[in-house]
Amino acid sequence: MTRIDACAQSSGLREVNAGLKLLLFSAVLVAAVAAKHMWVAAVIGCTVCLITVWIGKIPVRVFFSLMTVPAAFVLLSSLALLFDVSAEAAGVLSLPLFGRYLVVTQLSQAAAKHVMVKALAATACLYALSLSTPFSELIGVLRKIRVPELVIELMFLIYRYVFVLLRTLSELQTAAAARLGFHGAKGTFRSAAGMMGGLLTLSLRRASAAFDAMEARCYDGTLRFFSRESPLTLRHGIYAGTYLLAVVAMLVAEMNSSS
Repeated sequence: MTRIDACAQSSGLREVNAGLKLLLFSAVLVAAVAAKHMWVAAVIGCTVCLITVWIGKIPVRVFFSLMTVPAAFVLLSSLALLFDVSAEAAGVLSLPLFGRYLVVTQLSQAAAKHVMVKALAATACLYALSLSTPFSELIGVLRKIRVPELVIELMFLIYRYVFVLLRTLSELQTAAAARLGFHGAKGTFRSAAGMMGGLLTLSLRRASAAFDAMEARCYDGTLRFFSRESPLTLRHGIYAGTYLLAVVAMLVAEMNSSS
């Protein structure tokens, strides 16, 4: 069981209906991405984080450690938006580069901040869903809304095989460290090359073994999971509806302020 699955099983939102959670977090994700002003996405992201940590009872350390990897990718992507190439020096920063200038303008700063906040808010929404809803329940909801079986199967297998890849890499890193393979620059490069060479082979072997195990359990192209369906209660519906109304009110206020 992965850390995300363990958090989903023990979440304080575990008893909330999976369809309601999927609808709620999908709606606020769309709202965060569609917002024109950065503050709306920031408020949505912060409130979703509070829901996950406070109501969902996910440890703060676990939540922010999970956010670290996507945050690093978002930061690197924002740097690409921050810098622009210009024929002349302009903006708040200008660096000469092969006869041109690498510049940072106020417009590029605003665009980078806007994209970064939106992306982090959307990531928080996805984590809120995955850390509160077991994967089997999500698949049950997707089947109810008639998502094609091929899409569900690919989604599940990709999700599982990503963790197969990560577990294999972790074991290779542990083995290399036990042999002092990361001692010095030369040893580090040699160990990294060996790990990359063995990672593909071992991962494919484990993926093949996992598929053989599925076929041994009479896998016929349809994934079947045991899942218990949490009832949709009036109290949960009121809470979710109130939060959605607050998000809609922010979007309306945003549109009125920009018009």
